[in-house]
Amino acid sequence: VTWAVLSINGWCWTMVVFTVGMRFLDTTSKWLQYSREASFFIFWIHHPVTFLTAFYALQWEVDLSVKMWFVLIGSFVISIGIYELFVRRINLVRVLFGMKPLEN
Repeated sequence: VTWAVLSINGWCWTMVVFTVGMRFLDTTSKWLQYSREASFFIFWIHHPVTFLTAFYALQWEVDLSVKMWFVLIGSFVISIGIYELFVRRINLVRVLFGMKPLEN
């Protein structure tokens, strides 16, 4: 009975969060439009970038938390940088990733 009540409670709170989100977060902004366009590419590129930054960071003789922060921030900055420099500005690459070409 306890697990049934906990499961129903969790499901109800999930529905509350979805309802509040649908009602009050139904807006758009420039940041949302940018992230909507960039999310697919960054999803695909972040994994190899994270592996490469972690490969180099693990060889350092520093504390583990420094390595972790380097990998976290480094992979984020490199992924966004690759998107900004190569994907967002070059129409051929945009089309290869299923994005609409830029209007001139």
